[in-house]
Amino acid sequence: MTIRAVAFDIGSVITQVDPDYFAAIEADFGLTRAEWGPLLHGPEAAEHNMPAVPWHTEDVVTYFTSVLKPRCGSKAAAAAERLAGVYVSLDALTPIEGMVELLLGLRRAGRPVGLLSNGPVESGSELMPVLLGAALPDVIVLSGSHGVTKPDREAFEMVAGELRVKLEECFFVDDQELHVEAARALGMTAHRFQGDPAALEADLRAAGMSW
Repeated sequence: MTIRAVAFDIGSVITQVDPDYFAAIEADFGLTRAEWGPLLHGPEAAEHNMPAVPWHTEDVVTYFTSVLKPRCGSKAAAAAERLAGVYVSLDALTPIEGMVELLLGLRRAGRPVGLLSNGPVESGSELMPVLLGAALPDVIVLSGSHGVTKPDREAFEMVAGELRVKLEECFFVDDQELHVEAARALGMTAHRFQGDPAALEADLRAAGMSW
């Protein structure tokens, strides 16, 4: 099956969090990575505990505050707001070197490109236009706005549908093995991104994507 489109995760694929941002959260609020980490990935993560769509960054802050209250006491709300910044804060996030150029190259070549993320509404409507500029894809599917969550089948079907391709025609990029394996099980070609744009480009070209 010919690959006709590419769908990218956002966090740790297009954007990265400044390590100093996490270090400051730990220093300022006494939180260890083992304590805040599950709020970003896994059953405790925001995307699995939000109200009906749409859900926003403020909803994430409210949820994080409730979870962090036993750990941080009166500082829970402040800690929650800082932690929720990993979805939307320009103080926390920068593009991964080489990824904006890759997106821009695909866009200029007329290749259908989309983003598929388990983030809030603002990560697509406010953050990505600033970080990506002309490289911003036309298709952005978010848990916060669309009500679908990776690794569920509906999330992959929705982004492929909006890209106007079949699942087998869509190349998917994510940093989490769980999501990559779920995409492959549906017939998608998938790449687990581990910080190496050159390796991703090689896989894309090997799959038949040119730009």
